[in-house]
Amino acid sequence: MAIPDSLARWREFMSERAVEPERLSMKRLQALSPEAKEDYDQQRFVWIGADTVLETKDSSQIEKYLRIVQARGSARSATAKRAFAISGRAGLGESTTALNLGRRHERARRRTLGDGPDVTPVVYAVVPPGATPKMLMRAFATWLGM
Repeated sequence: MAIPDSLARWREFMSERAVEPERLSMKRLQALSPEAKEDYDQQRFVWIGADTVLETKDSSQIEKYLRIVQARGSARSATAKRAFAISGRAGLGESTTALNLGRRHERARRRTLGDGPDVTPVVYAVVPPGATPKMLMRAFATWLGM
């Protein structure tokens, strides 16, 4: 999957639906013809190779914290709104987590706001470490097609 660094790519990302093939018992698997076994294996390889995000204890905890921050942000307050940051060493899954949270948030918002082309509840800006404010604004402008 290409990084969804534009609105068009984000929409492609949102429309992807990996479908897990039925899990066959050993008895049913052995009963398949060689051609059917090859088809079944190919479906499993496609499923394994898809950008599928599995639920873990950590992802459930992160989603809970995000809901708390969102609830606090929607309340009236005299202080600054709270933010949510995901950080860690390279390769731990921060980007994958952010994409998964963005996908869930957009699906939830679309259920309440509708599914029109002018509805854009998520902007996913890709910026390198140490990005300047100008680089961040450029990433937003690129994402929005400006």
